[in-house]
Amino acid sequence: MCHIGRFLLAGLCIVILVSCRQSPPPPPASWPTGESDPSGNEIPLIIYERTDGQGVLHERWEIHADGRVSGEEGQEWYLTPEALMTLMRQIEESGFIEMQDTYLPENPCEDCMVRALGVLTDTGMKTVVVIDGAPDQPPALMELVQWVDALVRERT
Repeated sequence: MCHIGRFLLAGLCIVILVSCRQSPPPPPASWPTGESDPSGNEIPLIIYERTDGQGVLHERWEIHADGRVSGEEGQEWYLTPEALMTLMRQIEESGFIEMQDTYLPENPCEDCMVRALGVLTDTGMKTVVVIDGAPDQPPALMELVQWVDALVRERT
């Protein structure tokens, strides 16, 4: 079973077991958790960054295995188990893991947004960078990026 498929199965069990809990649910046992970088910081499941071409706007969001969403300006809240499972399913169904690492036009515009989406896999972090207007970007990538963007902004 693929690594994201295991996440989905484990997540379904979590949804059933914690549907009545008020506190954030624990992450499924099969999800990459407890991993940390050399400085001891927890490695998030998903990292989403966006910046404009002029360097005025820069945002970074992390989504952790327990559903915690944190922004670089101190924002923090928890996704429901259902929302986290939907996100993981969309990542798997989009073919994200098989996408190229970058989708960049030859002459990017200065006003175009640059977006990076990273997902923790069994083999490490898979990151895809895309600039608005890149001619070869898969439609599924922009749909996924737009969905993640809306998800992290729902509370800002």
